[in-house]
Amino acid sequence: MSSLPLNQEQLKNFILHHVHLWAQESVEEHGGELWEAMDVEFSSFYIQMADKLRNEVLPEFYKEEAA
Repeated sequence: MSSLPLNQEQLKNFILHHVHLWAQESVEEHGGELWEAMDVEFSSFYIQMADKLRNEVLPEFYKEEAA
């Protein structure tokens, strides 16, 4: 079994840390509340990841299974 660089907990913390940093940048540039900016940044990240999975990654697996 291959060893991944991060386990699930580490990956979650990594993502949340980046969400926090992105939100801090947003608040510094545009103002607002940090917790609101974090919610927006996380939602945007989640939607982008889901879109990438559904539109780019999964179709590649469909191709492999059909072959």
